[in-house]
Amino acid sequence: MTQGSAFLVPGDMPRPGDPGLFQESDDRGMLWRLRLPVLALTLLLALPAIAQAGPPTSAIFFYPWYSNMRHDGAYAHWTQGGHTPPFDVASQFYPLRGAYSSGDPSVLRAQMRDIAGAGIDEVVSSWWGQGSREDLRLRPVIRAAKRYHLRVGIQLEPYPGRSVDSVGADILYSSTTGRSSDGCASRRARRGSSARRRWGRVTRPRRRRATRG
Repeated sequence: MTQGSAFLVPGDMPRPGDPGLFQESDDRGMLWRLRLPVLALTLLLALPAIAQAGPPTSAIFFYPWYSNMRHDGAYAHWTQGGHTPPFDVASQFYPLRGAYSSGDPSVLRAQMRDIAGAGIDEVVSSWWGQGSREDLRLRPVIRAAKRYHLRVGIQLEPYPGRSVDSVGADILYSSTTGRSSDGCASRRARRGSSARRRWGRVTRPRRRRATRG
């Protein structure tokens, strides 16, 4: 039997009638009675700040890179590690929907419904650069997420050739992706340009002005 990092042997075990046992119990009870008012006061002082902060916001990572034979003509990502779908897949758990395709609109809608039902506020979609499978599926992800009032963010992955300049271009590109139908594309493009300029200022050192001696 262990208690913390110490080992208790039978000779050291507390026995009924041992006065030290009751003394320790009384001491702990007294400490708790002293701490209880302090805890209550702390919670009372924290309540206004908690109320002002509003409900918590939660986000979940989302990976739209799965493909299957029925929808895409080939399996992708289900086969990692030598697995052979549809019943043997590269996952610790077998999906309820089987070896699905992330490009199937009905699957995306069902997934977003499940995510929203779990109380999640935002979906952060994995993105592997312009023209990638994840990029082509980003618009359907956004449409499905909007259906259930979910926000969408992008997880910029380390795609081949990623650089400071390409990330700047990605910021501008992603600012208008999937939003051309809401009448605000031009305004968001201006915001994307501003974000790209800020990215440039952060990543490029300022030039020092020459000073006269």
